[in-house]
Parts: sequence; C-alpha cells; structure tokens
Amino acid sequence: MLARRELGDQRAANQAAERALALAEADRLILPFAMTGSAGLLEALPRHQTAHAALLADILDVLHGASPAPRHQPASPSAEELTPGELRVLRYLPTNLSRPEIAGELAPAGRTR
Repeated sequence: MLARRELGDQRAANQAAERALALAEADRLILPFAMTGSAGLLEALPRHQTAHAALLADILDVLHGASPAPRHQPASPSAEELTPGELRVLRYLPTNLSRPEIAGELAPAGRTR
C-alpha cells in the first residue's frame, strides 16, 4: 500500500489499505500499521469510504501517541471453569505432538481402539 502511494497511485493505495484493514479487523491488529510508518497513508484514507472506521481511528490514535479506546470483549472462561479433562488436553498444546499422539497420551492405559 505504501509503495502504491509512493508511485502516485492514491486510489490503489487506498484499496490496499482497505484490504489491510479488513484483514486486521477481526483481531484488532494495530502494531503492523505502526511498524510500517503508514500514518500518512491512513490519514489520507477517506474515513467515510472505509468499512473499518473504528479500527482506523484506533490505529491513528496509537500512531499519534494515544491509547486505543477500550473494546468490550466477552469474558473468557477462567481456569477454574475448565474441567480436569480440558486442563489435561491444554498441557499438551505447547508440545510438538500431533493430535493422534496427544489422544494416545490421554487414552487410559490398556485401552485399544
């Protein structure tokens, strides 16, 4: 998107910025925009033409030194709410075991498939 702008193609730069915002929207990603020096491009993006105005405002706030507005996120279940079986499975997630290997580790001893 920045390259398009540097080449003088503002329309293509705006389209690329819109695609980038669409990809970032679900996770509310701000850091990639801050790291690439895209403030000028994002400030030039017509806010009335973007489907991602809230994310764009948050990104610009961060680029200008402010904190993004807090977003209401549903509360995630705490560790106390997980069953013992779920906790056992979670312990295997950071390992390099495949799903079938994890299943084999979790299966009661002597049990066959």
